[in-house]
Amino acid sequence: MKDICCSESMHFQDFLLLYVCCLRLEELEVLGIVWWKVWSYRNLWIHSSVSIDLGCLVQWAFDFLANAPFFAIYLAQSAVISRWIPAEGGVFKINTDAGISGENQCVGVGIVILGEDGLVMVSAAQHLVALVSPPVVESMAILCGIRLALLSNLVPFVVESDALSVIKLVHVGRTPSFDIGIVIHDILSCVEGDLSRLFQFVHRKANMVAHNLAKMALSIKSDLLWVEFVPPFVEALVLEDFPR
Repeated sequence: MKDICCSESMHFQDFLLLYVCCLRLEELEVLGIVWWKVWSYRNLWIHSSVSIDLGCLVQWAFDFLANAPFFAIYLAQSAVISRWIPAEGGVFKINTDAGISGENQCVGVGIVILGEDGLVMVSAAQHLVALVSPPVVESMAILCGIRLALLSNLVPFVVESDALSVIKLVHVGRTPSFDIGIVIHDILSCVEGDLSRLFQFVHRKANMVAHNLAKMALSIKSDLLWVEFVPPFVEALVLEDFPR
């Protein structure tokens, strides 16, 4: 697991949100099991004065998850969309992705907005000079996509991203106090309705157009925006993604 710094004065809810944002799913699972076991050990110590060796607790958590029958069932049920699927009922779909170049200290944002018939309404590759954490960059990409849809009057819409931690934070519906909080606040201020329906997590394979636009954005020096025009390479990516 990565090192995560937080202040002693941080509210517990923000503490949890920070871990949700920064850790991968499998790391969160291990952390949850460790916390559960620590609580069990605490109860044994208080009520039975039983001394517990915590030295191998983390390894025990890994072994528990690897062998627990419910875990295999959970993985089988947690499959996500792995191919782009058009929205229905006149709803536009915003797909966003972001990339970071630590060497050049820049960020690339990719955005594509499609109609229910798969027609590309807007696509964009934005180059930003910044060096921030991946969750912050992914949330910035979502915010840029929403603002672009609103400016283009492409409403109603849903948003798809392969950044699970950011989608989880948006679904919570409140603004965390750490660095990503400002962006999450701006995202929430742009939308109304059921957050779990408006913001959806998808597999990278269902987000390849935005992903490739983000990669391209890392190599350019100025923003690129296409409205009512589809560059040939974007059209090829969309045709490859579109369900047959």
